[in-house]
This record gives sequence, C-alpha cells and structure tokens, in this order.
Amino acid sequence: MVDDIAEIDQTDVSVAQAEAIDAVSDADSGPVGDDSNTDNMDSDSGSSTSFMTWVMYIGGAILVMALIAGACYLLMQNKDANDFEHENTEMTM
Repeated sequence: MVDDIAEIDQTDVSVAQAEAIDAVSDADSGPVGDDSNTDNMDSDSGSSTSFMTWVMYIGGAILVMALIAGACYLLMQNKDANDFEHENTEMTM
C-alpha cells in the first residue's frame, strides 16, 4: 500500500520555471495588491442570509418560546398546588 504513493519532487525551482512564473501577465493573474478586493468573494449572494442560518433563527425562536411556556406552566402548577393545599387544610379543620 505504501508503494502506491508517489514521491513528491523536492528539488528547487529552476531558473527557467521562475522566469516562466514572472512572465505571466497581470491580465492573466488578476488584480494584485491595492487593486485586489477580498471583502466580498461571492458577489452573487451579496449580503443575503443562507437557508441554514434562517433555520437556526427559527429553531432558536421556537426554543425560546418553549422555554418561556415551560416556565409559565411550572409557575401555574406551583400556584395551583398551593391553592390545593390551602383548600385541603380548610376542609379538614
């Protein structure tokens, strides 16, 4: 299995290869330096929000509402339990 892996040539870049790299025109290489703009790499989407981000927003809102509803349910149950204890003590007296 190890024999199937090809060894990468580790020799230095020759002078001819370095000159070929330097000979690439700026039109072929794209904007470099101050003219380059990497702030918005994907110009098609702009600043729109992805579908998964919307799913996370909606899921988070549902989770928060469920937690609030659960807390209200527990508070109401506690209030009802206190009322039930008071009714039982009044009936047994």
